Amino acid sequence: MAKQGRKRGSRNKGYFFRGGRGWCVKDARGKFVPLTDNQGERLRCEDQAEEARLAHARWLVTKGRNEATVDSVTVWDACLAYLAHAKRETATGSYKLRADTLYDFATGFPARFRGSAAQPKPSDRIHPGYGTRRVAELRPIDIDRWVQSHTRWTNARIPIKSIMVMLNYNVRAGAIPRNPLKGIRVPRPGRRATTITPEQEQAMIRVTNPQFAIAIKVLIRTGARPGKEFAALTAAHVDDLGNRMVWRFKPHESKTRKERIIRITDAEIIDIVRRQMERYPRGPIFRNTQGRPWTAKSLNQSFERVRGKLFAEGIHFDDDACVYSLRHSFAKRVLNGYWTGQPVSIQRLSQLMGNSVQVCIDHYLNWVASEDEGLWQAV
Repeated sequence: MAKQGRKRGSRNKGYFFRGGRGWCVKDARGKFVPLTDNQGERLRCEDQAEEARLAHARWLVTKGRNEATVDSVTVWDACLAYLAHAKRETATGSYKLRADTLYDFATGFPARFRGSAAQPKPSDRIHPGYGTRRVAELRPIDIDRWVQSHTRWTNARIPIKSIMVMLNYNVRAGAIPRNPLKGIRVPRPGRRATTITPEQEQAMIRVTNPQFAIAIKVLIRTGARPGKEFAALTAAHVDDLGNRMVWRFKPHESKTRKERIIRITDAEIIDIVRRQMERYPRGPIFRNTQGRPWTAKSLNQSFERVRGKLFAEGIHFDDDACVYSLRHSFAKRVLNGYWTGQPVSIQRLSQLMGNSVQVCIDHYLNWVASEDEGLWQAV
């Protein structure tokens, strides 16, 4: 029979609620240790179950590392420990992607149920789930089976990398002695070959509303990331230099955690930005027809609507074309000197895109027409 004051059944999770004491964990010596939030405050309310779960994960990684048996750490424990860290240190978009992936891996259910009030049904299960498995028991075959259960994945690089990042963090933090999947093959990234032709660009502008037409023009001429840069741009990010303009994003605002600089010389784009700043001096300057700031999701939805209209006219796009294809179109046009008549090197493109040189080589080198001619000249 459970002791009075303790939340019944909660000890099975490794932590529990005790009336008058709050949320606790019991260490290897049998001592009750209070769980605390990120500020060190004790979790005393019974309705703080979610905070307690994250606090327990932190305890396993820090205070509990010498008290808990590392070989008993489950995949779910390791995922929670990593996500508690990543929420503070990782860009929002990357955090969501990894949280969704780890939820899928641990529970076996689609990521749409993460944080949702809707309870998944047995028929929603994609695979058995690995959350209750001890980390030490994970094997490469488990990853193969997990990937095979997702028949719509064309490249499992990002999901597998998310698992490896999570495990490597737990090794560094001392929660587990080693990564049991060390040495597993992570697929190479696929080339981002989907672009928008000038003819498709003009057709999109013709059939859409003025606000999304602005988005198309600005994205394809600046190479800005749709959600992280275009949708987030405020007047504070802009340096107006007359016939030139610079957008500056600080490291904590940037996907790569480095200062991001976007240089603009196109007179039409500069004029658009000036008008938008006058209209919206505070907050994001680019907004939709309802006057709401764009998001990556709403931009993609608008792209799909325009794509549907043009499909009815007989104008087709690549199957994987999306709003991010506008950024790739910028890369291809810059490489081949579409606007200036002067082809640009991969090294210079990497600076304009805010990517590493290697990323640009992996994704965009096949678009450099001058490279092919250079090979002929070499022989």
